This record gives sequence, structure tokens and C-alpha cells, in this order.
Amino acid sequence: MAGGISGLRFLHPAAVLMLLTFTAWEDGKSHTIPDRYPAMLLLAGLAAPLPALIQRLFAGGIIFLLLLLLAVLLEIVAGKPSIGGGDIKLYSALGTTLPLRDFLFTALIAQLLAAGWLLYIGTKGQRDQVVPLGPFVLSAYLLILLMKGVLS
Repeated sequence: MAGGISGLRFLHPAAVLMLLTFTAWEDGKSHTIPDRYPAMLLLAGLAAPLPALIQRLFAGGIIFLLLLLLAVLLEIVAGKPSIGGGDIKLYSALGTTLPLRDFLFTALIAQLLAAGWLLYIGTKGQRDQVVPLGPFVLSAYLLILLMKGVLS
């Protein structure tokens, strides 16, 4: 019976990992995140128990509004888009799917990885290259799962 319980505990991270893998692949290939992936992540988040569900829906909504505001402000200041709508939807859906601590660590690590990559390609003279965020979110989530021992 204990094996069944641990198997169920692995089901949610495995589903999120699979959806982030599809997202990273699509974003890396076409620089777009189709709405179906954030929508499926949102559905995965709806499987949470009621108290956690309310908190996660609230967190996802706040994340969406903050990122949308940040995107508008950065576009006004920089004169060009800095974060895509697909990235905003991906982070918002991930905010409803993961506990807040896991989401914050995933977002922080993804942004640090992306910043490192941008610094690297900047040294190669490719300063204006658009970098898809999906692969960095996937990498960050994998690191979180490894740190939590979910994949061991």
C-alpha cells in the first residue's frame, strides 16, 4: 500500500514535468508557448485539495497581474517587448500548479539560468537574440525535483 501512496505523490510532479518538457520543446523550436500547455498545467493545479487550491488560484492570478504589469512597464522603458505573453501564461499556470515555495524557487532558478545564458551569448556578440524561457523553466523544475529527492 505504501508503494501506491508514493506512486500517487510522484504522479503530479511527473505530469508537470511532462507538460514542461512539451512546453520547452515547442518554445525552443518556435519561440512560442501554445495556450494548451499552460491550460493543462492549470488543470493539473486544480487537482489540489480545496484550501491549497484557493491559495494556488490566488497566487496564479497575482503572478499573472504582476508579470503583465512588469511586461508593460519594461516595454515602455525599453521600447520593445521583454517577456512574451506565453511566458506570462506559463508562469501563472505554474503558480497555480505548484506550492508557492516550489514556484518561487523554480522561477528564480529559471531566471538565473536565462540570465547566465544571455550573458554568455552576449559575449559572443549576439546581444539582440531572443531566448525562449520554456527550456530554462524545465531545467529549473528538474533541479527542484532533484533537490527534493522526487527523482531519486
